[in-house]
Amino acid sequence: MMENNFLCRGKHCRHTILHFAAFVFFYGVTFPTCSATEVCPENQTAELGGQGYIRCNFPYGFRSVYWFDNTSDRSPVIRFKTDTGVRSGPGFDGGIYDIHQNGSLVILNVTAWHERVYRAIVYTDVTFDTFLVSLQVIAAPGIDGVPVVKCHYCFQEFYYRLIDTDTLTCSFGAARPPVQLAWFEQMGVGYDYKEMQELNITRNNNGTYNSLATLNQFKDSSNFIHLLICRSTWSQSDWSREKQILLDLSRSKFFSNYLPKTQYMEVSKHAKLQCGQLDSIYLVWKIILPDSEPELIGFHSHAMTETITDIPDVEVSAEGSLIFSSPRINHEGIYACIYGNGQKEEIQMTSVELLIPPSPPYIQITGCDDASHYCVIREDTTKNLTCAVYGAHPIVTLEWIAAVRDEISFFNHKEVFKESGGTYDTILSAEYEVSHDFICGKMILIKCHLYGPLSNIMKAESTALIIPASCRENEIKEEQGQNSFAIALAVPYVPMLIVIAFGIIYRRRRMYSNRTKSAAAVAFYNGGPTADPQDAFLQTDVEEAGKQIPNGKPSCIVKDTDGEGVLIYFKEASV
Repeated sequence: MMENNFLCRGKHCRHTILHFAAFVFFYGVTFPTCSATEVCPENQTAELGGQGYIRCNFPYGFRSVYWFDNTSDRSPVIRFKTDTGVRSGPGFDGGIYDIHQNGSLVILNVTAWHERVYRAIVYTDVTFDTFLVSLQVIAAPGIDGVPVVKCHYCFQEFYYRLIDTDTLTCSFGAARPPVQLAWFEQMGVGYDYKEMQELNITRNNNGTYNSLATLNQFKDSSNFIHLLICRSTWSQSDWSREKQILLDLSRSKFFSNYLPKTQYMEVSKHAKLQCGQLDSIYLVWKIILPDSEPELIGFHSHAMTETITDIPDVEVSAEGSLIFSSPRINHEGIYACIYGNGQKEEIQMTSVELLIPPSPPYIQITGCDDASHYCVIREDTTKNLTCAVYGAHPIVTLEWIAAVRDEISFFNHKEVFKESGGTYDTILSAEYEVSHDFICGKMILIKCHLYGPLSNIMKAESTALIIPASCRENEIKEEQGQNSFAIALAVPYVPMLIVIAFGIIYRRRRMYSNRTKSAAAVAFYNGGPTADPQDAFLQTDVEEAGKQIPNGKPSCIVKDTDGEGVLIYFKEASV
């Protein structure tokens, strides 16, 4: 019986049964007690748009409970008696409220109107107690919800470009209480809070709130690109979301102060432009257009990498390089890369130029069918030379050059350029004049030379021989062939000749080391002139050497020195 009459009392409890207190005093019985906040927590929440509860832990065996949704009302909105299980009242009849078996209040469909202070009176067999509960109606932000960033001229999910009259806003809607918003800018490894122009909170018809944060313009900023973050927080939990964007304030006029560096790309060969530094937290690629604002190609940051352009075969790689998978003529242009670490910003300008070798891939000389073979041009009466390249890009220039300048001169040069589909034909013609008697057996070497960046990927000149009109071309070729044949025969003997030469040198040095007297002279016997005395051999040396020659005397003694010794050769004297 005592357990059934146990009641937890709090600061709102009121005692009306005096004999119960006397009973306790008489018998000296002590009952456990607990605070009202443990029975019915004073502050509770209910989710908007669904069934909600004001949860209470009333004592076991309570007889009835009365709920009021207005603390000044004298009549309950709903009541519940445990002995009969009957629920009644206008709130119950109107389908607004219900009461759980444990006495907790049930709100069948929570609206913003239900955010108020409720009063509950609970009766037991011996007393009754009153509890006050403040209910807060909440609408939690979506689990996947993120702030929405907008500007009037923005069309990308991550990249935003502002004009002078535009504003940047961050919003989060349909939350109760409203979500708090704040703008930050990433600066290297840290963040800098950005002062907002204003923060507006508006209420929706269903009782939720929309938050809108407008960011101040960056008129005083020296950077073109800003890596911004709109961060949202909610007071009812540790929920937090953020939206990161790249804000672009650049204009075409800003790029005119930078000179581009040229980078050549071979047609259809994979190429890339590199940009940025190790501490770069963002980079933006653009192509500079002559009569309009630069066009965005793509961007890269630690948050994401995206290619925006519809130019085929061009994309921004995962590390931020601009990739050309198959370069074409329409890829030529000036590309700008803006990169920075949030504090310091740089701009890199690159002029991309395509290299298309001619077809065929060499300089053609009129009269020479194939540049890879021996080419001979017979002198004719017109004395005109022509060389050309076809289908090249970019345009090239040609020049006639003589191997020996005083043998031939060129004049009346005429260079013609023809364009077709982005490639060029270059045709150079010139007259020539031979500077000396041009007879059979003489040849003049000439070259047609190419100038331009294509010289880095192809042979820059073609060579030809001019022969007199009276000579037969096959004679020149036969002579060339014989010389080539002789050279081919000599090549296998080169190692052997090298060995013999080293042997001779070794022998000469040994001979020199055995000499006790040194001299150098050229002496002619049989009445020949005498060499300078300081270079003359001693008579005994000469006579000893003369014994090696038939008749005991040399016809001629000739000095030969190698820097370390002297050798004597005996030759027949010329008559």
